[in-house]
Amino acid sequence: MRAICRLLNAVLIVLTGLAVAGAAELDAPIVPHQVIKLFNGKDLSGWTTWLVDTKRRDPRGAYLVRDGMIRISGDGFGYLSTDRAYKDYRLVVELKWGTQNFRTRKGMARDSGIFLHSVGPDGASYDCGWGSRRSNTGRDISSGAYKAAIECQVMEGGFGDLLLIHGRYADGRHVPLRVTVPVAERRVAADYAKYQYDPNAARQILSSGAIAWIDKDTAWQDVPTFRGQSDVESPHGKWTRVECVCAGDRITVLVNGKQVNEAYKVFPAAGKILLQCEGSEIFFRKIELHPVRRSAGMSGPLRIVALGDSITNGVGLARVTEADTFRDIVRRELTEQLGSKVEVVNAGVNGDIVTLAIERLKSDVLDRKPDLVTIMFGGNEAGFYRPETDGFTDTPRVDRDEFKVTLGKVVDRLRAEGITVVLMTCPPMTDRYGGMHLDPYQKHGINFLVKDYAQTMRDVAVEKGVELIDVYRSFQQNPSTRDYFPDGLHPDARGHRLIAGLLVRRLTRIIGRRPPGPEKQ
Repeated sequence: MRAICRLLNAVLIVLTGLAVAGAAELDAPIVPHQVIKLFNGKDLSGWTTWLVDTKRRDPRGAYLVRDGMIRISGDGFGYLSTDRAYKDYRLVVELKWGTQNFRTRKGMARDSGIFLHSVGPDGASYDCGWGSRRSNTGRDISSGAYKAAIECQVMEGGFGDLLLIHGRYADGRHVPLRVTVPVAERRVAADYAKYQYDPNAARQILSSGAIAWIDKDTAWQDVPTFRGQSDVESPHGKWTRVECVCAGDRITVLVNGKQVNEAYKVFPAAGKILLQCEGSEIFFRKIELHPVRRSAGMSGPLRIVALGDSITNGVGLARVTEADTFRDIVRRELTEQLGSKVEVVNAGVNGDIVTLAIERLKSDVLDRKPDLVTIMFGGNEAGFYRPETDGFTDTPRVDRDEFKVTLGKVVDRLRAEGITVVLMTCPPMTDRYGGMHLDPYQKHGINFLVKDYAQTMRDVAVEKGVELIDVYRSFQQNPSTRDYFPDGLHPDARGHRLIAGLLVRRLTRIIGRRPPGPEKQ
């Protein structure tokens, strides 16, 4: 009998172990390797519902599917949650506002949210819903409206704000949310966000609060139909595309193609995805997860592609060797600073212009599967020289408007693949240039067009919300560097060293590693 009991106990232990292992495997975050459609257009398969007052019951029909769309009525406070947890993905959501506001949100701006990396049991947030006078801090941890998460705000005037939504694990422990973000202090009395994303500001480690998107209006008010001067969400009734790129411990938010916010060293870095019900009617028609390219914090070498013209190529011009190029200097110094291998691929072609480069984007850039791409154009586009005739004309090689449109298309195509983009203005020319004798240069100065194309590069960086390294301005501010251009066009080894220094400092910040120096706590 004892032997039989021991045998049964052994079987139970094995079965229990298998059950635990199966549960652990089920709870492990999914990493998409192909597009995952979280919404099938027909029903809420793969989702669960939550309302603070009725829990998992939905007696008011707050969550319905009709005409191929999910309608969240806003009548209550809660969320739709994915059944499974995810990590390392590009979330693509298309949404638009309805017409109704309910409860404590009546008379206020339309409000919802996309919760990323949500953890803990249902209703375990301390927040019990907008305007609630109570906080979920008692023994019944599932008395809240939401779950601990990093929220991508969906709100009139506030699309792309990042909020830290606090809550608890199933055992009652506090979830220690945190993000590292370059921020400036935001002083707008009506706003809940006391920080504002600024890619050029010092990074701060935050464990609470909200970070306003980069161009959030300083006159923001929590009122219906608010729209700021720089708002990028679509007008009311139109579809807005929100993308949340969650790569490693980094979150990047884009609204209608413009990067509006970014956080590093995020915790948690995986979890379920929630669509918030917060008093406003809202519709969703596309909810997809796309594979994301490996971030700098993940395994394998970091791969950078340098796209450009002869300045990017560099070799053989102004006595520059491969080891002298800014590309190779960046490779060596980043590898040393990061303590891991960095690859820099040369996609610079002598005499190239952006309208030709877009035709080789797949073969020279996308097929190399980069994590980050630098783009430097503007010099040849602004020039009067025509390589096909080896002569000069009286008009720029590429019209400035065409330059801007094409550059924007290149940026959009790269970011659609989850690639980080860094734009670079081209260096200025000097009077050693062989075409200095041309009347326009004699009349207006050698850089009268180059400076305009550099400004276009800056404009595209602002409009698309991508990083910019202003090479043109750095050289112009240092007159002694005029000697760095023996032919008036191409930098020598000293010029490449200067460009590399600008890149190394910026790239260490972009990929989440700062040069030595403490972050602000």
